[in-house]
Amino acid sequence: MADRRRRARIRQASVFFAAALFPFLSRAAAAEPLRILMDAPPQTINPRLTQDASGQRIAALLFPALTRLDSRLRVEGDLAEAIRPDAEFRRWRFKIRTGVKDHLGAPLGGAELLECFQNYRETRPLAVAIQALEPWKSLRLQGRELVFDLEKPDPFFSRNVSLLRYFRQEGRPPCTDPAADKPLTG
Repeated sequence: MADRRRRARIRQASVFFAAALFPFLSRAAAAEPLRILMDAPPQTINPRLTQDASGQRIAALLFPALTRLDSRLRVEGDLAEAIRPDAEFRRWRFKIRTGVKDHLGAPLGGAELLECFQNYRETRPLAVAIQALEPWKSLRLQGRELVFDLEKPDPFFSRNVSLLRYFRQEGRPPCTDPAADKPLTG
């Protein structure tokens, strides 16, 4: 009985996942469906609430972040082309790549990321990942650099900020809690 319920949950999550990806896939490859083999279905693909491993893998495929972890779990730039902490790890500077666009072709630069990260921090419900950035005191944009000032030293800030993913929905500010009836753009 439990095995039958588990298979039904997996089937339901697979259908939900395919439906959520359809707007992206229909533009990219009209003929071939995307198939992903996973050990478990994601609990959610909402980038603000994703905690499980499957959900985080999917979010990493669909939504960019300032940084990402490579195959050896080393921090590298994703939307940031350079990462510079000060000597005390209390100020982190992320130089934003130029010419980046979201999946629908809209430009994605420092101003959009500044608004996104402020929305992660200020809008309700609070994003789960924001707890990993607890010492974050202020954020500002200086030219092409996003500058985070921290209340206390955090040598792992560049790793933790990889959990905040950029996304938007039509008619809503970026990185706010998404409406269930609209597709997400990464």
